[in-house]
Amino acid sequence: ISEFELKSIELPKFDCLKKDLTLFQFDSRSTGEFKKNLSRLECNYMIKKYARHKPVGIGGEDTRKKLPYEYKLGNLQLIIKELMSAKQFVGIDSGMSHLAGVLGVPSVLRLIHTSRDVMTVEKFYNFFYNNVVCLHDFGIPRKPLLKIF
Repeated sequence: ISEFELKSIELPKFDCLKKDLTLFQFDSRSTGEFKKNLSRLECNYMIKKYARHKPVGIGGEDTRKKLPYEYKLGNLQLIIKELMSAKQFVGIDSGMSHLAGVLGVPSVLRLIHTSRDVMTVEKFYNFFYNNVVCLHDFGIPRKPLLKIF
């Protein structure tokens, strides 16, 4: 399916009280030969450089092992509630980042794919989620950070 065959849909807006939180997640369940895991240093760099609010981890135990921050772990209902009330999400291409995109949470993502796949993944995020900026090792982001914050 080409991007021209896909139809864009308008998602409902979720009105809830926003907390001064930047939620983050850096663990990926689908890491393989075409993706890499970020080091502790890279995760901390992403948080320090892009988190505009108090950083709080969400979701996976794997990230908790790497980084000494407060975490919100729970079922999908809790994760959706936390994402909807956060002002920002910082992380990698993961299920959590897609959920943040669907919920309209302004996000900064580091794509951890190889050069073979990174542009395809970036096009996907840019097409479906106008609130996401993708960063990777193969060029500059196509959307300026100021556009979504």
